[in-house]
Amino acid sequence: MPKQLFDSLSAPAFWIAIAHSFFCGSVWLAGPKSINAFETIQDADLKRFTSEIDKLTARKAPVDDESLDAWYKANTSRQNTDAWTKLYQELQRPAVLKLAKKLDDELKVQPNLRDGGVEYLTLARELVRECRDNLDTIYRLCVDAKPIQAPLQFESYDTLLPHLEAMQWVSRMLDAEFAVAMADDNAKGRARVIATQFRLGSVMQNQPGFVGELIRIRCRSRAFENLQWALEANVLSNRDAKNLLNLLLQQPRSIDAWKNAVATERAFGLVACANPKYLEILYPDLKNFKMVATFKDRLNYLQLMSDAENIDVQSPDKFLSELKRIEDQISAKTKLRDKDWVFTGMLIPAFNAGAVPAIKDAIMQRQAELALQIRMHQQTKGGFPISLNALQENQSTTRSFTLPGDKDFGYKVLGRTAILWGPTTSKTNSFVAVVPRHTLKTADESKKDPGAAWSIFVLGE
Repeated sequence: MPKQLFDSLSAPAFWIAIAHSFFCGSVWLAGPKSINAFETIQDADLKRFTSEIDKLTARKAPVDDESLDAWYKANTSRQNTDAWTKLYQELQRPAVLKLAKKLDDELKVQPNLRDGGVEYLTLARELVRECRDNLDTIYRLCVDAKPIQAPLQFESYDTLLPHLEAMQWVSRMLDAEFAVAMADDNAKGRARVIATQFRLGSVMQNQPGFVGELIRIRCRSRAFENLQWALEANVLSNRDAKNLLNLLLQQPRSIDAWKNAVATERAFGLVACANPKYLEILYPDLKNFKMVATFKDRLNYLQLMSDAENIDVQSPDKFLSELKRIEDQISAKTKLRDKDWVFTGMLIPAFNAGAVPAIKDAIMQRQAELALQIRMHQQTKGGFPISLNALQENQSTTRSFTLPGDKDFGYKVLGRTAILWGPTTSKTNSFVAVVPRHTLKTADESKKDPGAAWSIFVLGE
């Protein structure tokens, strides 16, 4: 070998050049499989994500602030919005706010209106006098109970829903009027308050996200409690009971609002994935959070929200178990600190917190329908039906709501008293029968069951 060639082969520059050539050749040969692999995966995730968004858009599901605004306007009405807004402003009067504070303090001591006592009733009368014109406005606005369209500016989770808080106060004002009507034996006033509270639930339909739906259910719960009070006290005429039954049969079930709550909550989350500043309302400590969700993360979020949206709500036990599966899956991924589940873990709502009230609301509505028919039967035929089958319900009153675990409503006649009870949640959020039938010996004993206060009607003659 010529010396010059040997020297050139042994020179560092030669081997550097060979190494560089080998590296460049490797990049040229394997580049699509290695260096560009990450970009290829990202491109694939982006295409899949875009495809899923296109599918949602095609069925007019909201996917961002703009489309959520369009959905909201299409599913609500501006008809009485200005009147409601004016009402909220009037309820900010110092005299009303002062009474509200006193009522709050009183209800902390005794939350059950039936046991509110003299002090609560005194405050309730004062509130009714102060807000007489406002209450009359509420009655008028709730006659045509179209879903209210509040003047909202949609900005993901920063979207404020102040009218929902105001609606809770409206419901509590009606509670005060109901307590006064019960004390004064005002038959017309009692029936009007209950009907208006149910219609208020209709006014609050289609408010975006889980928060809006939960507040609507909370307001409806006040109507059920007041109806139960009136039925157990036997102070509703047969005509009033029939009118309330017809109103209830026209009411949408909260369980059916589940899909809308998921769909609108998903739109909030998708905006936050692209612009995490909107997460600050959920996580105040994230003021300097700069990370943006990967498209794989967004796909995970879409998949789980789709799973939740499409669960069969007709079987509440299965409904809750499927939601628990979703939440357990997120919990497992969060513990592993998988980077493609960061936003999904932060944005997926506590599904059971929304599902359990919705199921309870649906059960309570069905139970209220039965209780009204039992009371009407007793008033027209002089005694309680011997069984629920004896009611001979019209087909129009039959709900397609399957009770959890095939547990039906319990019903028993004890002398001059009828007891109707339904299922309630256990500590594991599955549904169980409230009271085994063989334990129901007296009406007083049935009322002592610790988990059953909301789901037992004790109807006396």
